[in-house]
Amino acid sequence: MRGVEVRRSRRAASGYEACFSYADDKATAVKVAGDFGFYVKDDYRLLGCGFLLPAGDSPFNYLEGPEAWRRGMDFRHINLDEKYYEVSLVKDDEGIWSCSISLPCCCYTYYFSVSYDGGKTWEGKADPTADALMGDNLRAQFYVPYDYERQDDDWTWVMPLADGAMGGMVE
Repeated sequence: MRGVEVRRSRRAASGYEACFSYADDKATAVKVAGDFGFYVKDDYRLLGCGFLLPAGDSPFNYLEGPEAWRRGMDFRHINLDEKYYEVSLVKDDEGIWSCSISLPCCCYTYYFSVSYDGGKTWEGKADPTADALMGDNLRAQFYVPYDYERQDDDWTWVMPLADGAMGGMVE
């Protein structure tokens, strides 16, 4: 198994790409699933988790995937009922599954969905090299830096301090 590497990218609207890779020669299909959903800032249809919507409508109808992210989108990704955005990975000649996703600054959770029977059943697996987010180690997390030229909002405050001695203590 491999994991995720965040790289600076000129082609990414946000200035950064999360590059996922997964090594499993027995897998027949691999996806990465994560909280990569975005919405237009101050869209009332998403505020209040859908309480302001007419019956039968859902906040999921107004979420955009990372390929649609642009300045003016609220990149405080929301995760309603744990519905994750999924991207299929592509297998290369060396047997490594991979994909890249353009993402703005923040902390993200993700996991790999792996199929061994052509996509009929899926098994969730976290990246063992990343920080575990959940007790069952199903989800992992990673951080994307802020790009001052391409992004509006700086969410680096949710990231770990580079110098742990600079941290305070809550009493």
